[in-house]
Amino acid sequence: MIHNPILPGFHADPCICRKGDDFYVAVSSFEWFPGIPIYHSKDMKNWELYSHALTNADDSDLKKLPSAKGISGSASDQTW
Repeated sequence: MIHNPILPGFHADPCICRKGDDFYVAVSSFEWFPGIPIYHSKDMKNWELYSHALTNADDSDLKKLPSAKGISGSASDQTW
C-alpha cells in the first residue's frame, strides 16, 4: 500500500509523469540551488533522487529573488 506523502519532508508543487515502468516527480526548489529536484521510482513507493533540472548556476541568478519566489517544479505554474 502506498501512503501519502509519497516523498517525506518538504517537496512543494509535485509534478509527476510516467514513462513505461518508470515514474518521475519534479518538485519546486524556489530560490534553492541546484534547482528542481527530480525523483525516480519503479513502484511509486520507493523514491530516490535522480537528478536536478537546473544544475548550472550561470543559467539563472537566484540571489536577487525575494523569499518564496524562484523556480517551480509544477508544470501548471511557470514562475521562472
